This record gives sequence, C-alpha cells and structure tokens, in this order.
Amino acid sequence: MLPFLKAGRWPAKRVMSGSQHDPLDNPLFCNYTSYRGEGRKPMSANTHFTVALHILTWMALASQQQEIVTSDQIAGSVNTNPVFIRRILGRLHKAHLVNVQRGTSAGWTLARPPERISLLEVHQAVEQQPLFELHHTLPNQGCPIGRGIQPALKRFYSDAEAAMKQQFAQVSVADVLDETLTPASGAASKGANTHRHRDSGQPEPA
Repeated sequence: MLPFLKAGRWPAKRVMSGSQHDPLDNPLFCNYTSYRGEGRKPMSANTHFTVALHILTWMALASQQQEIVTSDQIAGSVNTNPVFIRRILGRLHKAHLVNVQRGTSAGWTLARPPERISLLEVHQAVEQQPLFELHHTLPNQGCPIGRGIQPALKRFYSDAEAAMKQQFAQVSVADVLDETLTPASGAASKGANTHRHRDSGQPEPA
C-alpha cells in the first residue's frame, strides 16, 4: 500500500518533473479519518461533477504506483461520506471510466490512463440534468417577454453548452492532476494550450 495511504499523509517526494517546488512536501491528511471533522457539509446535486473530478484526480495520483484504492480512502480527501463516494464511483463505473475489484482486495482503479479520460466524459457520466434549465412553469404568453424569453434563452444556453463541451473535450484528468499539484503562483501563468495531447481514438462513455 502507498505509505501516504497507510500513514495518512502524502509522501515527501516529487511526482511531477520540471516543477520548482515539490507539491507533496507538506503532510496532507487524506485518509479515512479526515472526513469525520466538524467542517464536513452534505454534498448537493450540483457538486457531482466536481466530486467526480476530485475522485479521478486522486485516483490518478495513486495509480502512479498501481494501487487499488477504496471509497473510504477517497472520502478522506473529498471530506465527505464514503457512501456518497461509492454512488459517484458507480456512475463512473457505468461509464467505463473506473474498474471495480471485488473480493479480498476490493477497491477501485482507473479504467484507462488519466490522459485518456476527458472532462466531457466525466460530465456526461455524472450529470443527468441540463446545464441550464428554463422556467418550471410556462411564462405568461400574453406578455411579450414571457412569450419570447424561452426561445431566446434556449439559443444562448445551447451556444454556451456547446462551448463548454468543446473545452471539456480538450482537457483530461491528467491535466487536472498537473494543475492541482502546480503551485498557485505558477498555475495562473499556465496558458490554455498547455493541455496534454489526448488520444482521439478513445472510446466514448456508454
């Protein structure tokens, strides 16, 4: 088992080449005990995508030593309940983004290298609701604004969602890991075109 998983702290060693500072120098408690703190709040539905990316990014770091990880270990980093983590993992498994291993060495692994898992695939796996929603009830059709607001917003929303999907398709979990471990001073200076090249032949999520 990874020492930082067993001891509850990250290893003091470099995992990314070319960085000026070791991102894992400071001990960060990410084991199963940390989610029991008083600061933990229940997760809302709109955090599913963020939590899914947190899970996959954490797994990408652990996978550097080919470790099988458990929902309890992941929950310690996310600072939430392992039951919620398993619910998100179930959706990721259904989309073929993670594998589950049962038995004595039960746990989870990435289904493929993090460079080949796009943010778009993750979003499609865990978000069933549209990015933007219209009124829950039909606006007043006798009002010119009420009559025309939904068709207008549909067009704007559609354009915004298409742009988001295009961007998400170009970013991988490996990119998120690199950015996460990059010191804040260097992260702001990184350009939008520094993402790793991803294999265009990757399978689409089910």
